[in-house]
Amino acid sequence: QKILDMMKKQNTVENNYRAIKIAQEAGLVVIGYFMIGFPGETIDTINESIEFIKKSKIDQAQFYTFVPLPGCDVYKNPKQYGVKIISSNFSDYYLVTGRDGLGGKTVETSAMGADELQNQMKRIRQFLKERGFRGKTQDYYKEKLQYKELEKGDIK
Repeated sequence: QKILDMMKKQNTVENNYRAIKIAQEAGLVVIGYFMIGFPGETIDTINESIEFIKKSKIDQAQFYTFVPLPGCDVYKNPKQYGVKIISSNFSDYYLVTGRDGLGGKTVETSAMGADELQNQMKRIRQFLKERGFRGKTQDYYKEKLQYKELEKGDIK
């Protein structure tokens, strides 16, 4: 809940549990998108996100590293957020996985350095791999919606 509040999401963990349950009962595949490294993030809050995944039984989870883009409040006021911008090279500001599969290495927070954040991302990726999250959404489209893979020549 701490990180949701710091991000001003105006939502609660309990609301998210309820929404997941309702969606799954309706037959939907639920994908959770998570970001780690926001100011205030700690190993404890990362562990809370992992526990949320286990307890909520979402179908798939994806994690991304926080990157303060130019123009956002964290980028404009890093000291206010306890953040040190460690790269002004915008080629480091990739949002998905980037060259190393771990996200952009652009900031350090008062609670976690950039190297520790990337180590936590490695740990999370191992957890996701062990849980078998890869491919569930694609299986849903193939099996439940009966989508078929295109053959060569199907698109003209």
